[in-house]
Amino acid sequence: MLARMPHVQAHRGPDDSGLWDRKFPADSYNLLGSRRPAILDLSPSGMASSVELAEFVAWYVPPNLKLKGLFPPPTKYFFRQAMRDILSSEVLRQPKAGFAAPVDYWLAHDLKEMLDDLLSPAQLRRRGLLQPAAVQNYIDEHRSGRHDWSMQLWQFLTLELWMQTFLDGGARKFESEMSPSGQVATA
Repeated sequence: MLARMPHVQAHRGPDDSGLWDRKFPADSYNLLGSRRPAILDLSPSGMASSVELAEFVAWYVPPNLKLKGLFPPPTKYFFRQAMRDILSSEVLRQPKAGFAAPVDYWLAHDLKEMLDDLLSPAQLRRRGLLQPAAVQNYIDEHRSGRHDWSMQLWQFLTLELWMQTFLDGGARKFESEMSPSGQVATA
């Protein structure tokens, strides 16, 4: 079906030139990480966002090709079928994957000092919301590698920052520092 729409199938190369240099090995998509969907024009910024393609799929592709199966329905079935002669079966079988933020790395490196400061036992006792011993146990287990508590620690950290900003008057302090007269400017 996509063969009838050659202008929609254009592959963008790593430099967005519109060409994919064929000298790369067949499995070089692994080297490109998040660029892989854009190269195949399967990303939201590529083929999937094309108005022409969306209209084509809406009017001409039968519903059984849009979703195939029930639990869980494979995503992008139509696109996978259209690309089956171009991509390896290994690539086509891969589930849809998001691009997560490197929270674990941030907590271990860039935000380590902030984590220790904002989730210190003294700070947690002042706040009175979380049990300091339990939070310290999360931190210790996470840093020792016994358990991945990165998402929980991230939530504790963002909760504390939110409370400092909106409950402790941090936002008002910031606004007064930004305005020379001490009054908040309004539109």
